[in-house]
Amino acid sequence: MRRLPDDNALLLRVTLRGSAPEVERTLAMGAGLTFADLHTAIQLVFEGDRAAHHVFCDLDPFPQGFPDTAGNFYDDCSWYYRRDHYGWEPRRLWGDIWTTIDWRDPGVIDERSTPLSSVFRQERDLHYRCEDPLAVAESAWFQIHCMGTESALSPSGLVRVVDGRQRGPFKLFAAAEYAAQLAAFLDADSDDHDAAALALNRACGPWASFDPTEVPFQRLQARLDERWGVERNHRSPRKVTRTALDDLVRALPSSNAIGLQRHLDDLSLRSTPDVGEDDAARFVRPFVWLVDRCREGIPFPDRQLPAGVGREWADAVQCDESHVPELLAAARTFRLVRPLQGRLISLKSPLRLIEDPLGLWEHLARSLLGGNGRASALSNVLFVLAMADGSISVGGSDGGISRLAYAHAVLEDSMATRYWGRYPRRWQGGPTPISIEATRRLVAPLAAQLAPLGLTPTSEDTWQVAPLLRSFARWALTAPTSVYAPLLAATSPADRSTLSARAG
Repeated sequence: MRRLPDDNALLLRVTLRGSAPEVERTLAMGAGLTFADLHTAIQLVFEGDRAAHHVFCDLDPFPQGFPDTAGNFYDDCSWYYRRDHYGWEPRRLWGDIWTTIDWRDPGVIDERSTPLSSVFRQERDLHYRCEDPLAVAESAWFQIHCMGTESALSPSGLVRVVDGRQRGPFKLFAAAEYAAQLAAFLDADSDDHDAAALALNRACGPWASFDPTEVPFQRLQARLDERWGVERNHRSPRKVTRTALDDLVRALPSSNAIGLQRHLDDLSLRSTPDVGEDDAARFVRPFVWLVDRCREGIPFPDRQLPAGVGREWADAVQCDESHVPELLAAARTFRLVRPLQGRLISLKSPLRLIEDPLGLWEHLARSLLGGNGRASALSNVLFVLAMADGSISVGGSDGGISRLAYAHAVLEDSMATRYWGRYPRRWQGGPTPISIEATRRLVAPLAAQLAPLGLTPTSEDTWQVAPLLRSFARWALTAPTSVYAPLLAATSPADRSTLSARAG
């Protein structure tokens, strides 16, 4: 059989074994791609770890059906040490260098040098196993069926998600645990139904509940496009435009990010709201006075405004003098002024905008969501998102501080385990809890700075947000920023700082 042109696509149906209903993804992959690329694609669309130890083979280790218990699984087929004792002797194996070393088998074919077309012109079914890089007896088996070819790939990239069924495990290596939870969730009469529903809903929260039939095609395709897009542009960093919401979605585990994306779409929070010039002028008025007053600099002893200047500022903008410290803190957060040699001086960019209310509004919005490190920045984004969607005004388990606490916990766990290290932390039944009190400490600085701008506490755990401040929050979340993506950003080391460490 002649070799397929590299611009043709193989249609591969990948099925995760052991789950009922079956979890499937159909991929269109360029015929010139290799088994190493197939490994990466499977890991991306099934929420796995691309560093996973893995092997491809041409013989089904479970011809009588996938075992329904862990004991049968390891009796039927060991990973490598005793495979011959159970009659599993595949003719061909493909893997990475670590597979060759661990199996002590020089016959393992290098996956990087094997084009998919060279194998699937002879075989229609292959099998693939991956295991947790650091845990023993945590693995997943897949069946790969070649359904044929199509004439050309979509312009979206070298790999495309064509079809799929059922939501996959939230953590690929816990496939057996997910299968048991899913079975209990689908059986309303099961003794474990309520516990399974709670665990699965927590894994999707706090913006959505669990839907076993949902397949997030858009997010999966975006991950594939990013992976191969970064590879195609590996020679230099890429300048990309993102928003604070984009960064938040990227930081979340996929199971939670799917619900957040739907939440944003339902409330139309991805679009920048229209703001009139008069409204913008009213909002930025306190800062226009300070920027203009500090044009030549004012005394700033011990990093405090002189009492006379504070009263003058409060009178000029008609606000309570008790709000002056918060306004000053906000002005520094917004990068309007800075201390220099005992004086407080205006920065050049805001000075050029004091006659342009909308321009200054945009400057403030772009500066709101900074922070001292990645964890601080994401904490601020969560608080501003709660202002924009109104949940910060709602008490109870699904609003106010409670929702923020759970969202912080999700981010904390994701930042701790997204990139495997020597001792990755695992969760059981949901992310590591972060207390309500710790969350109050996390949000307190930003809440205090926004108080003079229309954020009014209604209880210890909720705030009322003025309409103009809510529009400002949406602006801050959707304002585009250009950043340079690092080389192969998807595999760069994780930021080791965590939300819980910042909370103390």
